[in-house]
Amino acid sequence: MAEISMSAVGSIIEENGFVTVQEPAVGAGGMVIAMADVIEGLAFDPAKHLWIEATELSRSTYHMGFIQINARGVAGRVICGNSLSMETYSSPYTAAAAGFYAVNGDPFAKQREAARVAANQQQKWDAKLEQDRKERLRTLGQTAEPRPATHLGLFD
Repeated sequence: MAEISMSAVGSIIEENGFVTVQEPAVGAGGMVIAMADVIEGLAFDPAKHLWIEATELSRSTYHMGFIQINARGVAGRVICGNSLSMETYSSPYTAAAAGFYAVNGDPFAKQREAARVAANQQQKWDAKLEQDRKERLRTLGQTAEPRPATHLGLFD
């Protein structure tokens, strides 16, 4: 399953330097470990080229997953929480995360920058709409000539 879902991972890593993976129900970490094996099979280091964000609700399973993912040397964060309600109870980083940050920096820097730019554009758009609304209200009812009510017909 990991090989199928990560068929283009080599080109993604070549282009970006790493790949990020979200696992909403990590369990004991089997799929993350399989992904690390696929990446290692392509001659990339999972500690430098794979960032995972893995979530598990069951506390005992979360600990099991964290230990196995950490022992495998995968960089990322294992979250004890609920993927559906977005509740987070704890979210430690793996030991390889520091090395990943040293090599690649923040794995979500591009997304954060894009969100910041989009928020700025939205703010400018909202300000323009508000200015247009104020202008329409200011000029409301200021037509060239008022027409008497007797001339207001459907086909005038």
